Amino acid sequence: MLVATMRLCAISLLLVTMNAGDGVAEDCSFLNRDPLTLRDRELLFQVKGSNTWSSLDDGRVSLPDQTISFVYVIRETIDPARSGVVVFKSGRTRGLDEPQQSRQANRVMLVRHAAAADNRQCGAIAGFGEHSISAKSYDDFHDQGLKVPEAKTLQSFHVKYPARNSRCRRTDDNGPDSLLPPDMRSNRGQFSFDPDVVSRGTYSQVLSWAGVSQASASSENMTNQRVEIRQYAVSASAPTCVRFTLPPQGRAGFLRINDLEALAPGGLTYVRSDEKRWSLAQ
Repeated sequence: MLVATMRLCAISLLLVTMNAGDGVAEDCSFLNRDPLTLRDRELLFQVKGSNTWSSLDDGRVSLPDQTISFVYVIRETIDPARSGVVVFKSGRTRGLDEPQQSRQANRVMLVRHAAAADNRQCGAIAGFGEHSISAKSYDDFHDQGLKVPEAKTLQSFHVKYPARNSRCRRTDDNGPDSLLPPDMRSNRGQFSFDPDVVSRGTYSQVLSWAGVSQASASSENMTNQRVEIRQYAVSASAPTCVRFTLPPQGRAGFLRINDLEALAPGGLTYVRSDEKRWSLAQ
């Protein structure tokens, strides 16, 4: 009886471990490529029925209207113990022949399936799955830092994770990257569908800092919006790969990636890396 119980517990533990680590991050050996040829923040894709991984960074493509598998590559050269969160924002620009939808009626799908492999000192993370909220709530929260009716769903979607310098940080942290020199970008702003907010910070910060007027709503001419977050921990000896899939995008589909802990040279120091953007279909 004891042996059977131990076996059952072992099987249960294995299943939990497999589910918890599924799709978080892994080494890139499955690509069957020389690791030295993989570039930091490179995006690879594979269409259904193919065994070939191609780089989306090598030129413009128009992907078929089907579910596509992607791989986001991370090469860390500064902190071998780095971990973080990568944000995948996808959607489609609405055509002129399509009816306009209000942001209240338009929905944004929030996706967080994979659990943290090791969230270290930042505590356990509850499951979330997939939930949609109005585009207005999504924009108001991420573009302007406002309180919104669907705040509870957003609070559950965002997570606390181990960031650089051994500190815990929330994905919806609205604090500026730097006051001197001024860099008003923030984690929360990186979730915006407005490139201006991504590159300059939420409007509430910019307004208080420089009196800049608010631009148009970021979701105004978009549809099929989907935002997924995945956690990762890098390997000091080899590139790290984060796998994900996207449902069919249709015409004018796009993908944008924001790696919340990726850095780029900025003068005498390092600053937050810029958002990367791709057109998936013409």
